[in-house]
Amino acid sequence: MLSAIGAQLLAIRAAEISAVRIWIGRAISGLMAAFMLFDAAAKFAKPAQVIDAFARTSSLRRAARFLGWLAIIIASSASVRHRSVS
Repeated sequence: MLSAIGAQLLAIRAAEISAVRIWIGRAISGLMAAFMLFDAAAKFAKPAQVIDAFARTSSLRRAARFLGWLAIIIASSASVRHRSVS
């Protein structure tokens, strides 16, 4: 739980963030989400490179589908804007 002083300092820091920094953060988040979706698609498509990678790491091939869904969930949560309720 934040003290009153801590909450005030966070409010001041939030006001100092420029629009450029906000857009840079959004762009980086978008790139990360796009990569995660690409990775998930590769897990579902199961090309030879993915199968070889699973074989080299001694992972189960059936785990690819679970990891694909996990990548989709992570990518979708990264693309949601988090807003303060206060």
